[in-house]
Amino acid sequence: MERGCFGLGLQMNIVNHSLRMAFRRVMSAFQSTRQKHRDAMRPIPDQIVEKYHRAMWALDVLGPGAKDDRDAMREMWQNATSVAANASGPDGAAIAADIIKVLNEQCEKILRQCEKDPHRPEWEKQRDFLVGSLRRVRRACVLNDTDHLHFYRKANEVFNVDLQHPQFQVGYFLWQGIREELKSAVTFTVFRDRPLHLRVDYLVTQIRAIIRALEHNDLTGFDYTKSALHLSKEQEGRIMWEAVRAQIAKVIANSGVAEAA
Repeated sequence: MERGCFGLGLQMNIVNHSLRMAFRRVMSAFQSTRQKHRDAMRPIPDQIVEKYHRAMWALDVLGPGAKDDRDAMREMWQNATSVAANASGPDGAAIAADIIKVLNEQCEKILRQCEKDPHRPEWEKQRDFLVGSLRRVRRACVLNDTDHLHFYRKANEVFNVDLQHPQFQVGYFLWQGIREELKSAVTFTVFRDRPLHLRVDYLVTQIRAIIRALEHNDLTGFDYTKSALHLSKEQEGRIMWEAVRAQIAKVIANSGVAEAA
């Protein structure tokens, strides 16, 4: 019998990790044998795209313990969608259909075990997912620790040397970690060409502004004014970093989630 995801009965590895490896092998085979055949593009059906995103929101609620499952599901999705979209030739349709069927089953398994309330409006799930991401980012900034972030792994950095970020004067891993976490938050929220709910649109717009600040040192709209005094690079960087942290806290407070503050 399958055990649930909540309370003391929590069981990780909800995602089939054997399938993860199988999709990885299929992707490798396609890259070596079918790269020149892209005549049968088959997008994943919209209803399965929606299930995938709902599944990722559900896994997100489980916290750090579900990190392997989130990583596995993301990798499976990336490999499977690429293979299904490029499955040409006489067996292409059958390959694509099989892959889409397996993806659907995996998403439904996650939703069945882990989605707290499937009947809540989608915008509420999106809002809670975004606020959860912002909370993790706020905590990372306070503790100078990226280990609890859901969509960033320090071990995956090509050059594993923690240097200072030249503008913000914080560790590169922290800067990169919160940047990746926020980008993933937007990616897993905006997945269709449809206007967002006003509260979700507010969060997405504000998160994109924070990403812009991190990437381009553009703090337009933040509570930040460049000092008329001559400050050292380190002093100015610390002030900018505090402005980013204050903006993150402000967005959480204005999110509409009563317990967010």
